[in-house]
Amino acid sequence: PAPSVAPGVAAPQVSPNAVAHIAVLLPLNSSNSYLVKAAKAVEDGFVAAYRAHPGALPVRVYSCSDEKEDAVAAYQQALSDGAKVVVGP
Repeated sequence: PAPSVAPGVAAPQVSPNAVAHIAVLLPLNSSNSYLVKAAKAVEDGFVAAYRAHPGALPVRVYSCSDEKEDAVAAYQQALSDGAKVVVGP
Protein backbone atom coordinates (compact mmCIF):
# COMPACT_ATOMS: atom_id res chain seq x y z
CA PRO A 1 0.00 0.00 0.00
CA ALA A 2 1.06 3.59 -0.57
CA PRO A 3 2.36 5.40 2.52
CA SER A 4 0.18 7.99 4.20
CA VAL A 5 1.09 11.58 3.52
CA ALA A 6 0.77 14.47 5.94
CA PRO A 7 -2.12 16.84 5.22
CA GLY A 8 -1.11 19.56 2.78
CA VAL A 9 1.96 17.66 1.57
CA ALA A 10 2.05 16.34 -1.99
CA ALA A 11 2.74 12.61 -2.26
CA PRO A 12 6.15 12.09 -3.85
CA GLN A 13 6.83 9.47 -6.47
CA VAL A 14 8.49 6.40 -5.00
CA SER A 15 11.87 5.78 -6.57
CA PRO A 16 12.30 2.51 -8.49
CA ASN A 17 15.34 1.88 -6.26
CA ALA A 18 13.35 2.42 -3.06
CA VAL A 19 14.13 0.20 -0.09
CA ALA A 20 11.65 -0.28 2.76
CA HIS A 21 13.01 1.33 5.92
CA ILE A 22 12.20 3.37 9.00
CA ALA A 23 13.04 7.02 8.36
CA VAL A 24 14.17 9.11 11.31
CA LEU A 25 14.12 12.85 10.58
CA LEU A 26 16.38 14.72 12.95
CA PRO A 27 17.51 18.37 13.15
CA LEU A 28 21.20 17.45 13.02
CA ASN A 29 21.89 20.58 10.90
CA SER A 30 20.44 23.00 13.46
CA SER A 31 22.43 25.99 14.65
CA ASN A 32 21.22 25.17 18.18
CA SER A 33 23.91 22.92 19.69
CA TYR A 34 21.56 21.62 22.40
CA LEU A 35 19.04 20.55 19.77
CA VAL A 36 21.79 18.78 17.81
CA LYS A 37 22.93 16.92 20.95
CA ALA A 38 19.37 15.77 21.65
CA ALA A 39 18.91 14.71 18.02
CA LYS A 40 22.17 12.74 18.15
CA ALA A 41 20.95 10.92 21.27
CA VAL A 42 17.71 9.97 19.48
CA GLU A 43 19.73 8.76 16.49
CA ASP A 44 21.96 6.65 18.75
CA GLY A 45 18.87 5.12 20.36
CA PHE A 46 17.30 4.14 17.04
CA VAL A 47 20.54 2.65 15.77
CA ALA A 48 21.02 0.68 19.00
CA ALA A 49 17.46 -0.65 18.83
CA TYR A 50 17.97 -1.72 15.22
CA ARG A 51 21.20 -3.53 16.09
CA ALA A 52 19.42 -5.32 18.94
CA HIS A 53 16.76 -6.61 16.53
CA PRO A 54 18.42 -7.99 13.40
CA GLY A 55 15.93 -8.57 10.63
CA ALA A 56 13.85 -5.53 11.54
CA LEU A 57 13.29 -2.80 8.98
CA PRO A 58 16.54 -0.89 8.56
CA VAL A 59 16.79 2.58 10.05
CA ARG A 60 17.82 5.49 7.86
CA VAL A 61 18.51 8.89 9.38
CA TYR A 62 17.58 11.99 7.39
CA SER A 63 19.40 15.04 8.64
CA CYS A 64 17.57 18.33 8.40
CA SER A 65 17.59 21.73 10.03
CA ASP A 66 14.91 22.97 12.39
CA GLU A 67 13.24 24.91 9.55
CA LYS A 68 9.79 23.73 8.45
CA GLU A 69 10.65 23.66 4.73
CA ASP A 70 13.75 21.54 5.34
CA ALA A 71 11.80 19.06 7.46
CA VAL A 72 9.09 18.75 4.77
CA ALA A 73 11.76 18.18 2.10
CA ALA A 74 13.37 15.45 4.23
CA TYR A 75 9.93 13.87 4.79
CA GLN A 76 9.20 13.82 1.07
CA GLN A 77 12.64 12.37 0.34
CA ALA A 78 12.08 9.63 2.92
CA LEU A 79 8.78 8.64 1.28
CA SER A 80 10.40 8.70 -2.15
CA ASP A 81 13.17 6.46 -0.82
CA GLY A 82 10.61 3.88 0.36
CA ALA A 83 10.10 4.71 4.04
CA LYS A 84 7.33 2.65 5.62
CA VAL A 85 7.46 4.61 8.89
CA VAL A 86 8.63 8.20 9.38
CA VAL A 87 9.64 9.44 12.84
CA GLY A 88 10.32 13.09 13.63
CA PRO A 89 11.47 15.70 13.38
